[in-house]
Formats: sequence, structure tokens, C-alpha cells
Amino acid sequence: MDLLEKECLKCDKNFQQGDIWNYYYLSDKVPAQGWKIHISSQIKDAVNIFKIVYKLSQLNNCSFKVVKNLEELKKINSPREMSPTANKFITLYPKSESEAKSMICNLTNKLSEFKAPKILSDYQCGMHSPVHYRYGAFLKKQAYDEKNKKVIYLLLDEKRKNYVEDKRQNFPSLPSWKMDLFSEEEKRIYFQTTCEVSSKDSAINKYKIEKIIKRSNKGNVYRAIRKSDGQKVIIKQSRPFVNYDAEGEWTALDDIKNEAYMLKKLADKSYTTNLIDEFYIVDDYFLVQEQVDGLNFEEFIRETEYSLNIREKSLDNIVNIVNDIHKLGYKIVDIAPTNFIYTKNELHPKS
Repeated sequence: MDLLEKECLKCDKNFQQGDIWNYYYLSDKVPAQGWKIHISSQIKDAVNIFKIVYKLSQLNNCSFKVVKNLEELKKINSPREMSPTANKFITLYPKSESEAKSMICNLTNKLSEFKAPKILSDYQCGMHSPVHYRYGAFLKKQAYDEKNKKVIYLLLDEKRKNYVEDKRQNFPSLPSWKMDLFSEEEKRIYFQTTCEVSSKDSAINKYKIEKIIKRSNKGNVYRAIRKSDGQKVIIKQSRPFVNYDAEGEWTALDDIKNEAYMLKKLADKSYTTNLIDEFYIVDDYFLVQEQVDGLNFEEFIRETEYSLNIREKSLDNIVNIVNDIHKLGYKIVDIAPTNFIYTKNELHPKS
């Protein structure tokens, strides 16, 4: 039993335990939908944040659910997580808009010392705040969308009285009949938010984004073109405080910065891609590297046009690359067939 499990029992033994969540029903008046409050947390802060949230929930008789242990929180906080639950440590279900607004302000104040990962579907209450909110369904109602061939969550359109999709996207959005719970002026006062950074002078403006080739909790990977000369590039993004490190000493952002460091160290090697740029936008870190056109090694092996001799030579090349990096005193901890790109000239590791 870990520290979070012990604290959950210590606070209240009368909760319902599910596969992932502990459910605390502190009121019998949970509406079908409304303003959800989501709390995110780094692993190292989870127990302390839970204590504060539990006290405030008790004072307001506000029902909530919390991840049942630190192992489950590690999964939800994983840099590779792509589901709508990413970074959602605690979910609170206020009984009214006024209660939601009051609790959001109180929680933002009481949790101001903590820095936490962003929940992409929600409005975040200040830079790196654990407190987020969105309008959505409290009670699970689903249907099958025949057109898009997927199961969707449903939300009652309060004006038209019909059900619509409760969209959980990678950015905050509101149903057509709802306005944001806080005005821009209130956000500046309560959450110390600032105006969005203009992209006019941003380093990202040097590139034309063509496609998002991968989405994950830690950030997106983009295929892009440098506007000045048409150079094809890959841009990797990393968001702060995304980790499953119990001490909070190593994050996804550290991973990608380490990748940039290694590209610099191996710049004179023929088997690495070229590091083109690195920069921050607010606190998101971006790495730009040359795009290598070719087949990853998994695709290469499946191709029938290459002889057995060429395949064996390519395997020898991989062994030589790994040995060369090891001789320099570095250990490769992420290696798979898709980590290598085969071109007609040579084999490149793909980070």
C-alpha cells in the first residue's frame, strides 16, 4: 500500500473503489452535467495535493473521484499517454455554477505553491496551476456514432433539449449554449493570466507546419518546412512537468533536451540527423532536426527488393552504430527497428 492509498483510507474509509478510481460521494445531489474541476499533480506532490482537495471537498459537500494509488497516477501522467484521462488526478463535481466558481478560486489559491502538468482539454487556472475546469457530462452516457464509426460521450444541449457529443479535445472548448465560467478580466485577477504570446516574433514562425505526425501527453511531433530555404524538418515539442518520476527530478522535457545534447555531441557522425534549432515558447521546449527521408528498419526488412546481403550489411551497421556510441561512454536506452532510417546511402538512427 503506497502513501496515496494510505491517505485515502485515513481521510475516509467509506469510498467506492473501482479499477482506477476511488469515488467519494459527499452529496446525493450530483447533477448530470456541469462544470467539472480537474486537478493535475506531479507524483511527488500527489499526497499533499490530495489532502488539500479533500478538505475543501468536505467543506462544500462536493463529490469527487481520485486515482486510487500512485502506480495508476504514473500511468495517467505518462509522457506517452494519449487518452482523455491524461494528467487528471482528481475530478470534482460541483452542484452549481456558483459552487464551481468559488471552489476553483479557493483551490487555485490553496494549491498555488504546486506546479503541475497541463490538462489539454481544460482551461488551466494560471501558469502551471494544478487546477483546471471544463463543462461536460458528470454521468456517463455514451452512443455509437455511425458516421465516424466510434463510441462518443453525450451531453444534453440545454437549449435544444437534444443530446450532442461531449467533445474531449486537445484544447479547451465550450458547448454552443455555454459561456466561459470566468471572463478574461476575472482570469487576469484570479489566475494572474497574461495575454497570449504573439507568434509574429516566435521562432516557430520560421517554419511551416505540414502535419502532426504524433500526439502524446508530453507534446506533439510535427513535420514541417523551414520557410527560408524549403529544408524539410521534424519539430518535437515537450511540455513541462509531465513525468512519472516519484521525485520529480526528471521529466519528459529533460528527455528531449538530452536528445538535443546528444545530437550536438554526435554532430560529426554520419549516422545522426542534424540538429537545426531549439527554442522555448513560454515554457514548452521545441527541438528542430533535419528530416531524413527513407524507410524505418521495420519497413526496410519487409521490402522484397533488397537482397539478403544488403539486409545483413544493414544489421552490421546497426551493431557498429551502437558499439560506436557505447565506446563514447553513452548508453542507448530506447532502441527498436523503428528507431533507424534506411536510405540508399546509409542507415540513420531515428531519435
